[in-house]
Amino acid sequence: SSHCPLLGVYDGAEFDAVKGSLAPGDVLMLFTDGLVEASDRDISEGIDRLTGEADHYVSTGFEGAAWHLIEACAKDVNDDRALLLLSRRP
Repeated sequence: SSHCPLLGVYDGAEFDAVKGSLAPGDVLMLFTDGLVEASDRDISEGIDRLTGEADHYVSTGFEGAAWHLIEACAKDVNDDRALLLLSRRP
């Protein structure tokens, strides 16, 4: 759980800088809660579904993976649905 302000909402919000690296073939996935949160399920279930679908689509080819993930996990959701996939080539 995080105690930081929402990303991109407040002018002048400050965050701790964190460094990391992606190994060849690694994928970084950033998403809004609209992809994983629903009134009929716990958010952890939505995260599990999204990561499971991501494993499938990213491992079979990166082309169109973000669109497929949104369609698979939140096609009929009436909420924000944003997803960024960043991959380091093998």
